[in-house]
Amino acid sequence: MSADLLANLRQEVLTAVGREAPCGVAEQVLADLLAAGPDGFDWTATRREFYARHATAARLVLRTLWRQLRVSGTGLPRETVWQLGDAVLAMDEEITETTARARRLLGQLLSDREVERRAAAGTARQLGWRLPDSVCVVVLDGPPAELPEGALADPAHPVPRVLVPEPRGRDWTSCFRGRRAIVGPAVPPGAAPRSLEQALEIRQLIGSRFIAEAPVVFAEDHLRAILLLRNRGLVRQLGDRRLAPLKDLEPKKRARAWATLLAWLHARGNLAEVAEMLGLHPQTVRYRMKELQRLFGADLDDPGFRLDLELALRGLAALYAGQDGVPPLAAVVRERGLSDLAE
Repeated sequence: MSADLLANLRQEVLTAVGREAPCGVAEQVLADLLAAGPDGFDWTATRREFYARHATAARLVLRTLWRQLRVSGTGLPRETVWQLGDAVLAMDEEITETTARARRLLGQLLSDREVERRAAAGTARQLGWRLPDSVCVVVLDGPPAELPEGALADPAHPVPRVLVPEPRGRDWTSCFRGRRAIVGPAVPPGAAPRSLEQALEIRQLIGSRFIAEAPVVFAEDHLRAILLLRNRGLVRQLGDRRLAPLKDLEPKKRARAWATLLAWLHARGNLAEVAEMLGLHPQTVRYRMKELQRLFGADLDDPGFRLDLELALRGLAALYAGQDGVPPLAAVVRERGLSDLAE
């Protein structure tokens, strides 16, 4: 009788959890709980690693099972309910302790204080976590259901972050499915704050629509964008200087001039390609460029000036779109088929 009731309880929990937890994780958590004896079960290193990797999903299963035990009645003998309840509480306590230790180590590795980063080696030994040769930091838009092997996480942080040891290739990011992941560069453990900094900078640039959203974004693919972001004042100064001939145009004409200039730079002066990019008649493009040649003069023939001009256009569009006379260029050029402004 109890075996059938336990099987029904297991199915009820799996159904309630649904797709919010990976099926294999939910199955393993329930198998551990239902197999636990009066003294619970042995927390081996392998088991601790499993629950550290799948802490969020495991807690979801525990909450769901606890709710089923309290609310549905289940029909199980009282002793079985108590034993299961004890196992749920014990497992939740162990997961809490393990994740707290991991979170402490993560905080030390990401600290801007050198004394904290030095203390990380001792904390890692206590946790049984081997310091790797390289790490990267991933910031997410919500708690992950699972983690890469050996990863340290702080899912409760306002911007959830995960430190991944020895990142190889990019396939490992699939464990973050369902979350937007921004991956900082791989660095030595002592430089982990730099990986976090770049991931957060990319997050800011995605928020400003300078970089397109994607399920996974790698900071190393957008180093120019970070360079611009870190030099906001210089970008503004460069823009004021190089785009001065456009400052007296009315806003609509200024936005048109900016988009035309950026397309012209992107097409390396090929007016037919500019017309195709902007969806304009070639004659319209020739007229616009004639006006821009009149405003800028021989400067447009200078390679150094063109480089400054492109940096100014891209940087201002990223950092000051819609402010102080800067048109929202990023959205405009994407709609016209230009590549990502950050590239």
